Amino acid sequence: GTAGERNIISNNALGGIQMGKRDCNNNVIRGNYIGVNVNGTDSMRNGGWGIRWTEYNNDYNTLDANIISNNTGGGIQMGTRSCNNDTITGNIIGTDINGDSIYGNGGHGIYFITYSNNSNTIGVSTTAERNIIANNSGDGIRFGTRDCINNNIINNYIGVSKDGTKARGNGGYGIYVGGYQFDNASIKNNIISNNTSGGIQLSSRDHSGNTIQDNYI
Repeated sequence: GTAGERNIISNNALGGIQMGKRDCNNNVIRGNYIGVNVNGTDSMRNGGWGIRWTEYNNDYNTLDANIISNNTGGGIQMGTRSCNNDTITGNIIGTDINGDSIYGNGGHGIYFITYSNNSNTIGVSTTAERNIIANNSGDGIRFGTRDCINNNIINNYIGVSKDGTKARGNGGYGIYVGGYQFDNASIKNNIISNNTSGGIQLSSRDHSGNTIQDNYI
């Protein structure tokens, strides 16, 4: 939202935003500053995750245009299982409003924890709606244990500054997939650089039908 509509969620002992138990659907979290000050320029960390879904069946949610930085736990954690058709776009995860300062979260940038996470979209085709995922202690993007199908990771900057010119690597992989059955994903047009462990790691058993194309790694 606009400056007058956004929430400033900072300096809490626990996390920034936590969404319930199960069946948290069709929610919009947009334009908030989570873990930074009112100007988006200085660290004011929360003691847990920036945004966290704690349980399962979390579908058709939109996380857009938030700054989620310097939180102790990590950036965005999507439930324990069955998170489908969620959209994560235009967020700055691990730096300031200018996309340059090193304000990494203490865990992964974006983390789908376990299984049945299908048809989710991280980033889109336009420059304004890409995610900047940088400086986080863990992986930039991490998918959990199994049954992750038809997910799209498109046009994100993972491990670089907002202007794409400075090294701002994450502490793990740029994109990491564990467990088994990560199928029919599209990983396209991303910059994935400077991450400590590597660029893209598909450690899953049965990863088929995936398209990894036009990335700078």
